[in-house]
Amino acid sequence: MFHHSKARSRCERELREPASRDAVQISGGPSEKSVRALTVLWLGGLLAWMTGASVCAAAQRPAAWIPHEVMVSYHKLPAAYSCTALWYKVGDILRAVGAWKYVSITPYDCKPGTATNGRSPQLEIHLLTVRSLDAKDARWAQTEAVERSVTLRPGHPKSLARADCELLRQTEQGVLPLLSGVHVEHADLSCRAGADHFGLTVKTLIPTKTTALAAR
Repeated sequence: MFHHSKARSRCERELREPASRDAVQISGGPSEKSVRALTVLWLGGLLAWMTGASVCAAAQRPAAWIPHEVMVSYHKLPAAYSCTALWYKVGDILRAVGAWKYVSITPYDCKPGTATNGRSPQLEIHLLTVRSLDAKDARWAQTEAVERSVTLRPGHPKSLARADCELLRQTEQGVLPLLSGVHVEHADLSCRAGADHFGLTVKTLIPTKTTALAAR
C-alpha cells in the first residue's frame, strides 16, 4: 500500500494558507501606505503559495524499485585502476544518478599483473533504480521519487577526478542506457589528451526514501 511521505505532508501543511493575516502588524489605524504595503505582501505570498503548491504536486511521484544485473567491460583506459578505486568511482557514479545506496560491484582484471595490465577491467554490477508508476498502479509503490537533472564532473561525486573522463564515458555508454529512468541530456566527454574538464548531465529519478523494499 502506498503512503504519502512525511515530506509531502509537511509540504501540504505549509501550503494550506497562502499568506498569514498576521504577517504584518500595523499599529494604530491603517494608513493608505500601510494598506498598500500589506496588499503587496499578501499578493507576493499568494504567488509564492501557488508556485510552491505546483512544485509540491509535481515533485513527488510513486515509484517502484527495479533490479539490474550488468556486466560491463572497459577497454584501454588511459591508466590502470585498482579494484578498490573502480568500486568507489563507479559506485559513486551510479548512486549519483539515482541507484540505491547499496550497489554491489565485483571487479575483474583490475590488477596491474593481468594480461591487459589493469587497463581493461570488467565489472559485475547489481543495483536497484526506481521507475515511476502511473496513478492506476500507485498502490503498488515501494517508495517515492523526484525527477532531477544531475551533472557529473570532476569532484561531483567527490571520487570522480580530472583523470576519470574515459572511465565516465565508458560507464555512460555501457551502463547508464540499461538503467530505467536515466536519460542523457548533455555530454561533454570528448576526453582529449591533456583535457581535464568534462561533464555529463542526465535527467533521472532520485528516490526520496532510503529503504529498498524490493531487496527484501
